[in-house]
Amino acid sequence: MSNILKSLLLIPLMLCGCPFADSAETPAASSPASVAAAPASDPYAPEAETVLWKISKEGQPDSYLIGTMHIGKPDNTLPESFQAALNKSKKLILESESVDPAYFDREPEQALTALHLMSHERTLHQTLGMERLQKVHRMLTGSPVEEIKYTLARDSSKVAPRYIWLFLGYAFAPQGYSSANGIDTLLFQAAAQQGKPMAGLELFEAEVMLNELMDDSAALRGIDAYIKHEAEIRRDALSAFADYEQGRISKVWQETREEIIKYTEPQDVELMKNIDEAILKQRNLNWMPKLLQELPQQSTTVAVGMAHLFGEHGVIRLLRQNGYTVTPLPM
Repeated sequence: MSNILKSLLLIPLMLCGCPFADSAETPAASSPASVAAAPASDPYAPEAETVLWKISKEGQPDSYLIGTMHIGKPDNTLPESFQAALNKSKKLILESESVDPAYFDREPEQALTALHLMSHERTLHQTLGMERLQKVHRMLTGSPVEEIKYTLARDSSKVAPRYIWLFLGYAFAPQGYSSANGIDTLLFQAAAQQGKPMAGLELFEAEVMLNELMDDSAALRGIDAYIKHEAEIRRDALSAFADYEQGRISKVWQETREEIIKYTEPQDVELMKNIDEAILKQRNLNWMPKLLQELPQQSTTVAVGMAHLFGEHGVIRLLRQNGYTVTPLPM
């Protein structure tokens, strides 16, 4: 598999608005015996400090919903509560089947589709310019998508600038974090070991949406903003991952909302809001028919990016609107 296809597996995280916090404090862990209530200032914010939820409906088997972070620390392991949910389930549903590292090797036609979605008629040397490209190359070094820099180094590389903007979002992850240690991958591995069937809710829908919304000029401004605010974003990222790992979910959620425009040029604020609505709201709505078809059949663990769980059009609220009881469980 090419370097760029390996990096493509990470795109959903950035498209979901990777949450960066404002301080570097390390919060206390939430109690394993109970689920703390979250602040109620936002009616659509997390109502409990957890990303593990039980889905139930009379006459149907219980299922589970997990909000994930797609990359994780080097020694990351699947939380016992997540493992227990998976053990009770007969099937695992993830955002995308491409979480499987072998997916594109097994489905070469889909690999070609992915490359086509990311392609551009001009080379990166032409669209980004040498000075900007060198800065991008430096920022990617040591990141979860470091492999992409070798693709960028080729004079003939024709990758759309919007995808460089996306990949740069991973440049700020703490040292050693990778998709191989993300919750999605750990769940995939655990389900594979148990021989459980797995399915994806989508494949390239998010990429298609991004292609329709972001042009080259906006992407270049976004890249320049990352370069300009590199130190602040690295600090924010360190705190965000600590907050998730320690169960400070309402804090992560609130600052995810702020992150949409925090480092955005004024002329692009509306664009970023539109991207956020498409990538979160529309994809959540698109997923519901498949979930409503799958959940009645068997006990299922559904794992999607944490940002998809909450909000007015979050998966939790959409399931409740379709008659399901969705209750928080301790992480």
